[in-house]
Formats: sequence, structure tokens, C-alpha cells
Amino acid sequence: MRLLCGLDHSTTSLAAACFAAGVARRLGAELTVVHVVEPPATARGARARAPLPEPAGYTADALAERARSLAELTGAQVSVRIEHGPVAPTLARLAAKEGCDLLVVGSGRGGALTEIWRSGVARQLAAAPPCPVALVPEEATSARVERIVVGCDGSAAAQAATAAAGRLAFALDAEVVLLHQTRARTRPTGWERYDEERRRRRAGRAAVGRGVALHVAERSGDPVATLAEPVDGDDGDAWVVVGQRRRRRMSRLRRPLASRVADRSRQPVIAVPA
Repeated sequence: MRLLCGLDHSTTSLAAACFAAGVARRLGAELTVVHVVEPPATARGARARAPLPEPAGYTADALAERARSLAELTGAQVSVRIEHGPVAPTLARLAAKEGCDLLVVGSGRGGALTEIWRSGVARQLAAAPPCPVALVPEEATSARVERIVVGCDGSAAAQAATAAAGRLAFALDAEVVLLHQTRARTRPTGWERYDEERRRRRAGRAAVGRGVALHVAERSGDPVATLAEPVDGDDGDAWVVVGQRRRRRMSRLRRPLASRVADRSRQPVIAVPA
């Protein structure tokens, strides 16, 4: 397996790198840490095409030292590289080119201007994920996970998220929680409810595969809150996996479900392309 992690000078980014290194060690995967340097904008707003003589941020030596620290701390195999270009498209292009299984980025909650910019990068990647994209808040430095929560609504995106959650749960020895979104007025009762639960469990088992602990739950209310609240409220460590239909273009203005959940969750949220 291959993991890719974007790194800048922020504490959120460093937390994401620690998380990525921990996951790489648990999966026995290779981790590449990438520092992307954005070229300065010209007067007309176009990007300068000439390469910078020295990265405005991490130098090659400083980035290598950071990788060595991560490797010593987690025991993971870590390599580094420096790229030039717009951050989100560059990370997406590199993840697709390298065939990465997981792209990890820090997810700011939008207070200061730097956090707003950083959350914009995470939002762009979540809106058009080239592969599963983990949005990691500053609090989530540990790669330990007990439950992987998936939002289910019957869509193709939800099915892709369930399958991805099953693969992660199998590799990390975690439980999959299928969280079905319902409306209070349409909840079945009696035998109808029993049959519905059996149908959901059979469909969930078919999606996640054998050898994975499976729990089916039901919640009503706002989809973002129902996905974020179980993670923050339950004991133990959990991740949230959300399916995302591919979009032709990245946008800083669109708010995909994964980034909205990440804004309210203290645990990693993974956007899965469908």
C-alpha cells in the first residue's frame, strides 16, 4: 500500500503527518511526505512558471529531517519530496500518478486566515478525491481506531464508502458501524422494522465482506450531525468514512459532506471517491 501526506508548517499539518505515519506503520505501507510550494501570483493573477530557486518553507534538508523524526517516532518507512504548484491539484495529481491508497491532509476549522486557507485545500480534495482522502484535525494524532462509521443512504457513493470502510476495518482490526439516516415520521415499526434491519445487515455484510465486525445503527436528524456526534460522543477512537461523487473541477466554494463533517468532528474523516 502507498500513503501520501501533505505537509506545511502548521501544527494541523504536523498532526496529520504523525497520523499518516502511524497508519502506514500499522498497514505496513510506504508513506511519502510532500511539501508543495505555491509559485507567487503575477500581477495578472496567473501563476509564475519559473521554478523557485529555494522552496519558501521546508528546504530539502529540513524536510528530510522531519521524515527521519517521523520514522523514528512511529517506525514507519517515510520518504520525502518537494513539489511546485497549486497545493490541492498538485497533491491530487501526485496521488493519482503514484496510485496511492490514502491521501492524508490536515483539516483546519477555519478561524484565522491560515486555517481558512488550509481548510480550503482539504475541501477541494474532499470534493474531488483522486483516492480516499483523510481529513485529519489537529487533535487526531493517533492512528488507533476501534470503529469506522459510515453514513448510509442507499446511494452509489455510500456503497463505495462502505466497501472502503470494510477494507480499512479488515486491515486495522476495527468494527464497521453502518449509520443509516432516516426521518422520524417514516420509521417502520414491528415486523417491518425487523425486516428492514435484516435487509440492511445483509447488504452491509455483502459490502464490507467477511471477517469484519459489523454493527448497524439508525439515526434521524441532520446528516452532518448524525455522522459527527457518534464519533465525538462515543468512548474509544473512531473514523468517519463518507462517499463523494467525483466532480470535474475542484472548487473552494463547494462544501462536500466530508468537509462539513470534518468541521464538527474531532476524529479523522475520510472522503471516498464514487
